[in-house]
Amino acid sequence: MYRRDRLGATSTIAGPALIEEHGTTTVLFGGDACKVAPSGELIISVAGS
Repeated sequence: MYRRDRLGATSTIAGPALIEEHGTTTVLFGGDACKVAPSGELIISVAGS
């Protein structure tokens, strides 16, 4: 489990994982990946796509 406000730019997270922030939770399943863009957006790659 990760807190969104503690993820720095260019952080990378491999699923399975949860990313919590005020108002929402992002779910990464096994094989998914997430990278934080320099501007702060979450860029998610879904396994098998």
